[in-house]
This record gives sequence, C-alpha cells and structure tokens, in this order.
Amino acid sequence: MNENTELYFALLRCCLAGNNNGGIPSIELLRKVSWHHLLKFSKKQGTVTIYWHGIERWFPNGDSPVDASAEEIDRVRPTAADVLEWMATIRRVELCIDEVNDRCLWITKQFREAGFRTCILKGQGNARYYPNGMMRLPGDIDLWVEGTPCKVLNYVDSVVPGMVRTYHHVEFGQSNGVNIEVHYRPTWLNSFINNQRLQHWFGLKADEQFCHKVNLTNGQEATVCVPTYEFNLYFQLCHVYHHLLSEGIGMRHLLDYYFLLKSGGPISEQQRKNMVQQLKYFGLHRVAQSMMWVLKHVLGLADEYLIAMPSEKLGHILLHEMLEGGNLGKHDERLLSGVQPKGWKHNVQRLVRDVRMVWYFPSECLWEPAFRVYHWFWRLAHQYHH
Repeated sequence: MNENTELYFALLRCCLAGNNNGGIPSIELLRKVSWHHLLKFSKKQGTVTIYWHGIERWFPNGDSPVDASAEEIDRVRPTAADVLEWMATIRRVELCIDEVNDRCLWITKQFREAGFRTCILKGQGNARYYPNGMMRLPGDIDLWVEGTPCKVLNYVDSVVPGMVRTYHHVEFGQSNGVNIEVHYRPTWLNSFINNQRLQHWFGLKADEQFCHKVNLTNGQEATVCVPTYEFNLYFQLCHVYHHLLSEGIGMRHLLDYYFLLKSGGPISEQQRKNMVQQLKYFGLHRVAQSMMWVLKHVLGLADEYLIAMPSEKLGHILLHEMLEGGNLGKHDERLLSGVQPKGWKHNVQRLVRDVRMVWYFPSECLWEPAFRVYHWFWRLAHQYHH
C-alpha cells in the first residue's frame, strides 16, 4: 500500500467517524491531499459520496471544524474547479439513486401483480444501513422472487423471453437504463456441501425476508421488502466472497458490510461464538476473518462489532485484490485481455484466479471447476425454449 493510498484510507476513516472523535482530519493530513486524485481513487472504489460527505463537513461555508487557522484552511480547501468536478460526479450519482429507487418500486409492483412475493437484495436495501441513504453509490437491481427456478423462469420468459439464465438468477434486461436481475436463489457457493447447507438455510429464512418491508423513499406506500440483519450477515458475506474470487471486489462492498455491522450494535461474546459456528458451517469463516481485518485496520471498525477474529494474512490478500481491481474488478490490469473477458477467455481467467487464491481460500477454489461443469449441465436443462 503506497503513501497516497494510506492517505486516502486515513481520510476515509475520518469520513466514517462522522462527528465523533477522529472525524476531523488534521491540517497536516489535508496538506497532502490532491482533491483531483482523491476523486479518481474514489471513483475506482465506488466511494465518491462517502468522501464528499466528509468534505462538506470539513469545509462548510462558515467556520471549519479543522484545528487550524483560517489562512491554513483556505490553502488546503478544494478550489472552485475541484468543487465543480466533485459536484458533477455527485449530481450524476444522486440522479442515478433516484432512478434506481424508482425502478425498485416498479419491478416490485410488476411481480406483486403477477402473484409473486419479492425481496430487494443488496443495492438499495443496503443503503438504509448508511447514515444517509444518498451516501451509497447505486448499482443494478437484484430482485429475489419467491418460487422454484422453473416457475420464475416461466414467468420471466413470458415477459422478456430468451434472457440469459444461470444457477441463481436470470437477466431481466434494462428499465430506464437500470439493469435488473431476477433471483430464484439469493446466491450460492461452489462447494456442493456448503451450498446445500446454505440453500437449506435460505429456505428456512425466506418467509421472513419476503415480509420485511421498508420505505425506500419518503413517498407513502413506497415500500419494498429487503433482507433482515441476520440474513445479510451471511448473504452479503457470500456476495463478497464471489467478487473476491471472480469479478473483483471494491471498497463499496466492504462499506456495505461495515454499515451493516454498525447497524446491528455491539456483539456479545456468546453471539460472536454462535456466528463463528454458523460461518464455519457454511464455509465462510476464512473470508469473514479477512473481512474483519480490513474493516478493523483500514476502516476503523471497533472490536465490539466484529463477528470473527481478524486474520492479518487473509486480510492483506483481500486488501490487495481490492486495490488491484477496484469496484467489480473493472480496473484490474492483471486480466489476460486487459478487460473483463468473455467466453473461453473468462474460463481461463477464472482458472488463473483459482490458482492464485487456492492457498488462501481452498474450499471454493478447488470446488469451482466442478461447479462450473455442473453449471453447464444445469443451464442446458433450463435453457429457453420457443
């Protein structure tokens, strides 16, 4: 981790601390900042809005909370050009958030009228854990729909026929520029044993998720269902695991988990013991240990919120992958073709990544080729028929 990255992480910890102790950076720290390069880094990691909320607190129109003279603060303050550059990005994000919220309500209504119960996974469901819902950079919509794969696929085919389907979801296309994926399984694991355990647990918890309603906006009756805190503890960890071992992981994924853990309040020793037992049962303990190290040492999460003992070795692996690839691995220069590959190149890239990561996360990496073969047959059995 170079000096600039350490600087950006120090500022990020200040942003996350809010108005509490440690929430205001020192003047020495601010002297080192290039606001243009910080914006570039935050775009790569999907954290633009987090940094911007910090900048707004540090440099208000009135007196700044930074412990320095007015002259010193003016020297480190973002210039008018810096502010315009940041504000242009922030405005695009805000418009995108409004659009994604609108599409969440629209797609929920579509399936509700067709007789399906639904639940918004990740995305805007995670935004409610943030101090301000506008702080989370939005992405695609992942809609978990109650029903067997065949039942859900038959309905999707009746609306948008011939869409690409996988073991856990089918594409639903775009609506007003927002990608939508329809899930009949929230997620999966490569290990057949751990996946069977996970799917059984999802089934036990499903009814609770399809009844857990929240408001996405301030509008009346603008409600959707989102996962509960307990469900997200394991589901989102699986999601991070997949990104770590396949597409690439960004700081946004870690921030989602950071705010999730903060929302649940301090964890007792007995609760942590029970969580570790569940994590081991699902085969998620090692990735949880890597997450806890990064959340503690990079983002400053207190020990009382950690669900497992941090592992420095595994944490460094997670941090390295995040810095190399950025959000969704879009900036990973180690890819064979320089971009996210498709077809046979994608399969080769996955094998290369499996070999690189197998020493740290053996279960998922060793099972991945076998699951890929199974998945090929699954897709043959569930392919679209005219």
